[in-house]
Amino acid sequence: MIRSVDPRLPPEALFLLWAMAHGDEVAVLNSCYVIDQDGTAEMRGTVVRMGDVDILQAMRAVLSAVQLDTTFLAAPVRQIVHADLESRCPVRRAVQVEVDDAVGFRCSIFGVAPPDFHEQVKNCRGLIITGDARKQGNFILRKGLDVTPGSILSMGCR
Repeated sequence: MIRSVDPRLPPEALFLLWAMAHGDEVAVLNSCYVIDQDGTAEMRGTVVRMGDVDILQAMRAVLSAVQLDTTFLAAPVRQIVHADLESRCPVRRAVQVEVDDAVGFRCSIFGVAPPDFHEQVKNCRGLIITGDARKQGNFILRKGLDVTPGSILSMGCR
C-alpha cells in the first residue's frame, strides 16, 4: 500500500514500493555505491535510478510512500557505518530527522559495518540509487504494515 505519492518518485520506484510486502527491504544508496562490486547485480530486486535527487530528498519521498516496520523492529532503518565517522555523520543526523517525522516518534537508525551492509543489500527487494555522492549516504529500510485507524477503515472493515 502506498500512503502518498511524492512527485520525486519515478514510476519504477512507485511500482517497487507498491510491490513490496511487509518485511521486504529497499536500499536507498548514494551515487558512489558500486552495485557490481559485491555481486548485487545478481540480486533479486529492481534497480531504480533517481539521479536528480540527493539522499535526503529520496528518503523523504520513500518515507512518505511506505510505512516502516516499527511494529516488529526497534530499528527498521540501517545505515552503512565506518567506525571513524559514525558520531559526526551529518547525513545520518538529517535522515534521523526524516525518519522520526515519518513515524511520529524517535526511531533509531542501526549502524552496520560495510561488509555486513553489502551482504544485506543483496537481499533487498530493490535499490534506489540517488545522485548524492556524500559519504555514508547508504540506507536500508524495512517496510511495515500500515495499521493506522484510517487504513483499517479504508479497507472496508466498518
